[in-house]
Amino acid sequence: MLDREQNELMCLVEGGAPMGAMLRQHFWLPAVRAARLEADGAPARVRLLGDDFVAWRATDGRVGFFDEGCPHRGVSLALGVNKDCALTCIFHGWRFGVDGKVLDVPTEGENSEAFAATVPLKHYPVREAAGIIWVWLGSGEEPEFWNLPFMDLAPDRYSVICQPLDANWVQGVEGTIDSSHVGVLHQSWMQQDWAKGMSSTQKSTAVEYDFEDRPYGYTASATRHIGNDQKYVRVTEFVLPWFGMIPPETPPYGDRTAIFVAPTDDTHMMQFFVRFNPYTEAGLDGAGAQVGDPDAFAPIGSADEHWGQDRELMKKGHWTGFRQLVAEDFATQVSQGPIADREKEYLSSSDQFVIRVRRGLLRAVREFQEGKVPSCAPGGGVDFSKIMPRAATIAADRAWEEIEIPETMEEA
Repeated sequence: MLDREQNELMCLVEGGAPMGAMLRQHFWLPAVRAARLEADGAPARVRLLGDDFVAWRATDGRVGFFDEGCPHRGVSLALGVNKDCALTCIFHGWRFGVDGKVLDVPTEGENSEAFAATVPLKHYPVREAAGIIWVWLGSGEEPEFWNLPFMDLAPDRYSVICQPLDANWVQGVEGTIDSSHVGVLHQSWMQQDWAKGMSSTQKSTAVEYDFEDRPYGYTASATRHIGNDQKYVRVTEFVLPWFGMIPPETPPYGDRTAIFVAPTDDTHMMQFFVRFNPYTEAGLDGAGAQVGDPDAFAPIGSADEHWGQDRELMKKGHWTGFRQLVAEDFATQVSQGPIADREKEYLSSSDQFVIRVRRGLLRAVREFQEGKVPSCAPGGGVDFSKIMPRAATIAADRAWEEIEIPETMEEA
């Protein structure tokens, strides 16, 4: 349980809130799926930490990332003409290059070049990795870019989809790291072929947690004793502030899933799913989802519609009445309200991981308030590429730390 002050410190990101300021300064933020930006195509509107931006891909493939409003009169640059490696405002023809240089101000006539040099266009550095455009919104020296294990894979080794949600970003984080819900919330899916490796989650819903603190966050093992002197162990990696890396359904060589959020504002988020496989081609969709629009792949209904729950489907034996597994996660997160009231919680032993991540987030933002670089920020010699989730059914007397991650499939 958190009191109101702690909850707001952890959750709020708008208007100079400490958490938002910390994320802005010390972390690269996931902004938009890279495939959404076509060379000379339509710019994309992006909202992060309560501010509005525009992302666009130039003729030569480079990506520009600006404040959305034209510095002239504030017209949205998402309406702009994207052509010849420049974005031109349709209102008065002011023209901007990918690097933020103002190329032309035709309303100034012969004085255009001199005037253009004075225009304060706000633009931001970007990186393209894992099918995502990442942006840094801070000032001064750029922070280290985290080389997570899915960042440098070939395009056939990962897929990326995302979903906007009407809830605070921490609710997305907590849903990702809560292993105890898998065998309950998702029970109607556990017998399908793609999920049969996780069917053991139903044999024991009482999860035994063990944790290892890491410079980047936590390694958490969730153990279920399933009889015959065996136990099923899922080892999740969590990289602060929001990267939950989930074990494969079919270990050891199945697809992993990285789930993380972009805080849109105080009460909205964009949740990203990167399905990746270091060993072979990755599956297209995460957790058996029927992917339509990859930028909104599992939309849910409103609260008045019970978030899209189908009670007739429940009468036929389906546990939740949601036709997509991830819709079950999204509905539970959004149903907690725009910002979950954590003063009213009554936590159990299954919430140990959630509690630790909350402490980690609060510790980081308090370090920032003290003028320090958060201890979880990228840097310090951490090799993020070696952080890998895993799962296995092992003998009851074996330690979870013995579950190995082979470098290649040939090591089997």
